[in-house]
Amino acid sequence: MARPQITDDFVQRLLAGEGTEDISIGDVSDIQLYGRLHRRRLSGADEQAALELGCDPVVYQSISWWTLAWIPVVPMKSYIVLPYLKAKEGAEYNSYRSLPTSMQLTQMALHYIVGWLVVLIVLTVMWWGVHRH
Repeated sequence: MARPQITDDFVQRLLAGEGTEDISIGDVSDIQLYGRLHRRRLSGADEQAALELGCDPVVYQSISWWTLAWIPVVPMKSYIVLPYLKAKEGAEYNSYRSLPTSMQLTQMALHYIVGWLVVLIVLTVMWWGVHRH
């Protein structure tokens, strides 16, 4: 299954605010945004337009996850995002202009593997620390 790249159409829709939603992620939240698939740095007029919106001129694909202690549990949605340079008013942490897109199964699987591998390593170290007598 070929992975779609972030097209100029996605970029123009993000910059124009067509079909977008602003999302904010809290520092200690049960919803986290993970991944930077197809990262693309904007240049020229697109870069200038992003900066005028108060955004970092870079777009990428991320997955919104319901998490438990930052460990991905349930994938919620996949987005093409344009990160704001400063959190939106009322947001605790990071804010993004986002455009929903199709979920990439390989990206989702990688998040599960990395997240649960970290859990396994931490539990192994804790077990070893308790039982090393």
